[in-house]
Amino acid sequence: MQDNALRHTKTRFVRMSGDIMSFAYRSGVEGEEPRFAPWEVRGSSSLGINLREACDREPLLALPAERTEVMLGSPVVAVPLDDFDEEQCEPLWNYVVPRRGGERIFYDTLPQADCVLLYSADEDACRAFEDSFGEVHFTACLTHVLRKYMSERMMPAVGGCHGIIHLHESAADVAIFDEHSLLAVNTFVVNQPGDVAYYALNLSQSVGLNPAVDKLRVCGDDVAVRETLRTLRQFCPGVEPMGEKGAMPYDMQCAVM
Repeated sequence: MQDNALRHTKTRFVRMSGDIMSFAYRSGVEGEEPRFAPWEVRGSSSLGINLREACDREPLLALPAERTEVMLGSPVVAVPLDDFDEEQCEPLWNYVVPRRGGERIFYDTLPQADCVLLYSADEDACRAFEDSFGEVHFTACLTHVLRKYMSERMMPAVGGCHGIIHLHESAADVAIFDEHSLLAVNTFVVNQPGDVAYYALNLSQSVGLNPAVDKLRVCGDDVAVRETLRTLRQFCPGVEPMGEKGAMPYDMQCAVM
């Protein structure tokens, strides 16, 4: 979970996933609720112009911040912690993910899951965030979800395989664990609950999860979670929802709260 010192730091959060952008602010004051503001991105304008308009018009962004956390809705590539070599991040990413060119490669460490997550963002987008907010710290949206899941409160008490499905912006992130080690993670484009069930169960079974007995948890967009649970329970009776409802995207809740 987050370092206690960061929790008491005035922090601005910026989430960008697809064409969806939102902002949050944590004052660092004990007992004070975080603030949240969605932002409608104008597709006809560049990210830099959208950010300048947001900084001019959104009061939340005028609040004093000691740290800016930019959350990127990028797919991730998992690397075992023991095999991780920082110099190999870019070659490995280029091998696994078709390169669009002009990308910046990042990584987040997940020692609780014995892995490192690689992810990327367009270089122009990174510069737009830096031009708007100065020094920023980039993280993957999924990193916050997995850190929350791996906390003591969320992990299944029983051993064996278990997993999580995170639903957001017409996508499903599926991560499967064996005890505390991450076995597999992938992001799928989905249009309906049947798509989620198909991809999640195929990935789960490919690494040894038995949907009839092992635990799966679903989080993310409220409507998508409810519909997906109805479909998944036909094959996985133990599937459960995870997280609380709210206006803030679930991955952002995990980061801010």
